[in-house]
Amino acid sequence: MIYFERRALFIHIPRTSGMSISKAVLDSNHPDLNVVLGVDFGPFCRHSHAHFLKDTIQDFDQIQKFCVMRSPWRIVESTYRLAIKLGNELTQGHHEWMRPAAKQVWLTSLEQTFEEFVLKNFKYLRKGFYAHWCMEWETFRNLDVKTFAFESIHDHWPQICEILQVPNHTTLPHENSAACDRFDARIQWTPDSIQFIQSRCELDFKLFDYASQP
Repeated sequence: MIYFERRALFIHIPRTSGMSISKAVLDSNHPDLNVVLGVDFGPFCRHSHAHFLKDTIQDFDQIQKFCVMRSPWRIVESTYRLAIKLGNELTQGHHEWMRPAAKQVWLTSLEQTFEEFVLKNFKYLRKGFYAHWCMEWETFRNLDVKTFAFESIHDHWPQICEILQVPNHTTLPHENSAACDRFDARIQWTPDSIQFIQSRCELDFKLFDYASQP
């Protein structure tokens, strides 16, 4: 999450270049660096939900709000690849700072099939990734969070720079990559996992016209 008072709010949906955008703001030496990643919001973190922020940020209704959205299939695949990467790094003694619950998720992923990972770790979704991070939870009311397409993020980058008031020449880095081939052989979509994501991401497919199959 990035929040600039009286100006803008960036909602960070996981695996949609949010860390790259945050790093770009940090690298720009912006005078309001304390707003990056929700530092001033106590329990809120970099993946804060608009559902909660609407009651926490006083000027929520007046400022520009935006996110980057990606195909649910690609978010799920990218999350799995990151889980494998982090799980392997944990077995090598890295990331000692990580919370025990998070460590358990990543370590368990090393023992799971892709289907098992999907069915266990995306149960929290009800209508999709956009609905979970950018809409009101009970009614799925639109909270006016503008979307930029992950697939064309570099085309949108000048507009994002303008919203966040960082110099147009600021480079968008490639942060937090899972560093794996997208066509990893471990990623095998099954009928059950496909049906699961189709049902759990209903609004994503409807709102953004993503392909109904992976």
